[in-house]
Amino acid sequence: MENISDSRVFFEYLSRILIRSFLMGLVLLIIWQLAMSFSPGWMFSTQAHWFGFDEQAFKLVNYCGMGLMKLTLIIFFFFPYLSIKIVLKSSK
Repeated sequence: MENISDSRVFFEYLSRILIRSFLMGLVLLIIWQLAMSFSPGWMFSTQAHWFGFDEQAFKLVNYCGMGLMKLTLIIFFFFPYLSIKIVLKSSK
């Protein structure tokens, strides 16, 4: 019986870690979006000389990166969090 209790505690901690990681990633994504919305010229000028992008390619890379980050956050953090919560709720 103690093994089940230890597993439950482990998965409760894991779910807390997953949701916090998801929320921190979401905050980073919001900051990234705000920076792209309110100061795209500054972002482009600070990074264009490093990579040699034109402005359209720079925007494409950033928006594709934001989309990839959204998918990554949802698939690797939010869905596992939901799965763990559903299993823990059903095993009570």
